[in-house]
Amino acid sequence: MDGIISMQEISKISMKCSYVGHEIINGNAEALKKIYGNVWRENPAIIEMISSLQNCITSVEIEDDHGRIYNPEFLYYWGMICLGEQSPLVYKSIEIAGNCFKKILDTVPNAEARLAYIGLLGSDEPAKSESNVKRIDTLRRWAGKQDLFSRIVLARIIFDRFLSEAEENNPKVSCDVLGDNERKILELPLKAIQLLQLPCRLRHPVAVRFWNEIMEYTGTSSAMNMMIDTTYMNEGILYDYKPMQICK
Repeated sequence: MDGIISMQEISKISMKCSYVGHEIINGNAEALKKIYGNVWRENPAIIEMISSLQNCITSVEIEDDHGRIYNPEFLYYWGMICLGEQSPLVYKSIEIAGNCFKKILDTVPNAEARLAYIGLLGSDEPAKSESNVKRIDTLRRWAGKQDLFSRIVLARIIFDRFLSEAEENNPKVSCDVLGDNERKILELPLKAIQLLQLPCRLRHPVAVRFWNEIMEYTGTSSAMNMMIDTTYMNEGILYDYKPMQICK
């Protein structure tokens, strides 16, 4: 197979998504988990369904639910989907995600790291403000606990800062059009690479995609040889819901 999805397959997936979407709206956590584990594949029908669900399971719905429909596991994975880290095609609704993680913070410890990241995304304060430094420290602490989400988003923060500084140092040239010789001069931030090594070794789909993006950006022959084959990804590693009793 060349990876191209036929119209017939898309139609079958769309019909299935209609049923699954109904189950998710009614709080079926298992149905939501199946969608969550496949977001990174960026199937158009799934991306469209998530967009529709975001119009149904809103921050208000989450706030007013009080556990009647949506249990902590559901809230965790819905929050993770709405963070949009699995695919840039998913609308990043940090308000919905924030409400999900706030409601489960007392029982799901790693929700603290997700809230720290959401705080950074929504912050209009300087990068080195006290609040943002505390948020970064929270992510670092969870990264030290082998929380793969924290490792990946920290690597992205570091790399994005690197790109910003590179543009400031060479404002007349976009990073997207730098030639090979110029790219060789730029040194990739070592810390970002180190943070990605563990999740990439475990074949985390989001980490591998980000790693490959960095290698493509670098553009050298040695970097291109370091790209990771995406044929066999470890979808199971995406399921990192860890309530209090598991974390202990």
